[in-house]
Amino acid sequence: MFSQPQGWFRLREPSRAFSAIVRKDGSTVWAEDASGKTIASGEAGVDDASVIQSALNSLTAGRKWRETVILKGDFEIRNKITLPSHTTLNLSEAYLKLGDSVNDHMFYAEGETNIEIIGGKLDGNKANNDTTTYYRLLLFVKCDNLKIRGVEMFNGAYGITIQGDETGGVIHSNFEVAGCYMHDLDYDGLYYKTYLENCKAMWNYVKSVRRGFACDNGCKAVKFAHNVVEDASFWGIEAAGLNAESKDITIKDNALISASLSVYAQIANVRVISNHFENCSVQIHVEDDKMPDKEPKQVVFADNTIDVGGGRKLIIQNAKDVIVANNYIYSSDYYGVDVPGGVNVKIFSSRVKVDKWYSIRVRASGYRNSSNIEIKDCTTETAGDWDIYVENTDIITIKRNNILTKGIYLGAGVTNAEIKNNRGYATENSGTATFSGDGTTTQFSIAHGLVKAPSKVLVTPMTADAASDFYVTADDTYIYINYLTAPASGTDNLKFSWYAEV
Repeated sequence: MFSQPQGWFRLREPSRAFSAIVRKDGSTVWAEDASGKTIASGEAGVDDASVIQSALNSLTAGRKWRETVILKGDFEIRNKITLPSHTTLNLSEAYLKLGDSVNDHMFYAEGETNIEIIGGKLDGNKANNDTTTYYRLLLFVKCDNLKIRGVEMFNGAYGITIQGDETGGVIHSNFEVAGCYMHDLDYDGLYYKTYLENCKAMWNYVKSVRRGFACDNGCKAVKFAHNVVEDASFWGIEAAGLNAESKDITIKDNALISASLSVYAQIANVRVISNHFENCSVQIHVEDDKMPDKEPKQVVFADNTIDVGGGRKLIIQNAKDVIVANNYIYSSDYYGVDVPGGVNVKIFSSRVKVDKWYSIRVRASGYRNSSNIEIKDCTTETAGDWDIYVENTDIITIKRNNILTKGIYLGAGVTNAEIKNNRGYATENSGTATFSGDGTTTQFSIAHGLVKAPSKVLVTPMTADAASDFYVTADDTYIYINYLTAPASGTDNLKFSWYAEV
């Protein structure tokens, strides 16, 4: 009789998909390996952290592949847990709460690589810990290749901090935080801190924090995308470079609700694209006393909406090489776009509406005048003073805009201003005019439709009766053709072409 195949032909039971697992059962917490052998055990609620640490320490020494530790149950963490390299920590069926008066990080790694954390709930128990000790639920220092996915972090000081080498001697790289929920934290949801590269935060929800997301001081190639940040008391997202230049930052497809955006100080090549901002502001800025060394530059702000709420909506302060394009900006107060001390700022094809003051204001900061400003193809509307208000600006072009309400104001200190072809604010006009002479009338008027009296007027007679001796004057409303001798009587015998320019 044919017997069942043996050896490598035989169908085998799949190996267990972990190297260690930690469980709880009543008063006992224990860890076991994939074969079911006990690694460590202890009293539940007292020894949870030490048993979890034993499970992590039991993984293959010197490995170059990731091994998995699974936690199942509710755990009280009374001591900081250290994560080793090449580890997946699966918390999908776990709830971890920081013990009373621990005042330390829940999970920590330094100088490690290739760590992944999946799922779970991390409770910082801030009612019974001192958040001014700045403890983190997850802290990584000088690590590389981290993935954190689907973790809920709440009720603590910080959620996640990933910190590089503060001297900049080594650049640490490759970090991804995705699908996490961070809320009710006294400080940051996620903080990429100093000299990191290739950092991503995507599809996360952050609520009721001081800062939602942040990167600073030498961070490069950072992407914040498809996130929601709500109710951030300081910034929803902050990208900064106060002590070292950060660059190549992408902020795309996020929703910030009562959570403002800051692009701050020494930072370059920033793309803020297709975001929704509600009840908050956007600031591309640095203070006067940090200029010129900390100037933000090369920022594109495009295809965004800023909607509802008071104050200044988009502030470009002491920034250089900024493009603002295809945005919708609405403020129930003050300014839609405010440019103090901006250099090489282009505002294109955006709709800006405010209920008070100015749709767009360009002015000096405390450090310098604004210069090389272009405002083109925008639609502006205000229930306040002016659609566009300019003062203390060197070289400004305002062209082809749709000025719906209060016009354009040029104040003190404006040089080299070019204002042309704006609908609702005519600075040049032309046409033809026809009159009938009666033999006695010596003055004929043409409504020029300009915003004020023209400085340049050209009137050309087009008929013989019109070609007599005359001179031209103008005021804020009319061009006047003044004859020295009344032209002859006739029907439509006086025809002129005319051009006027402010």
